[in-house]
Amino acid sequence: MREKLLEGKINIFECPKCGTSSMIPASLLYHDPDRKIIAQYYPPDSLKEENFFSQFDPEGRITIPIAENQRKNLPEYLTNIHVVFTMQELIFYVRFREELFVELSTRKRN
Repeated sequence: MREKLLEGKINIFECPKCGTSSMIPASLLYHDPDRKIIAQYYPPDSLKEENFFSQFDPEGRITIPIAENQRKNLPEYLTNIHVVFTMQELIFYVRFREELFVELSTRKRN
């Protein structure tokens, strides 16, 4: 699925008859536990939804409905989900984090 995301083929519907493709405006959570990347894509129209902002704290972080004692056992990166509003932004963020992961791993070895 990572490859499909990077190729821009996620959340895309293609008509089997005419070949026309269009974006499906559905939320998507991207999670790569090996590189500790987590990002949430919301379609821009989500901003117009009645209770959309209720899921965020004042700093714009997603509030995760998990009990505090369970939250302590989560890796820190899972409690700081990066939020994006375009699929292109999600793709750029994933590429950035992957390249950063490689760079930091290379530095550690040297």
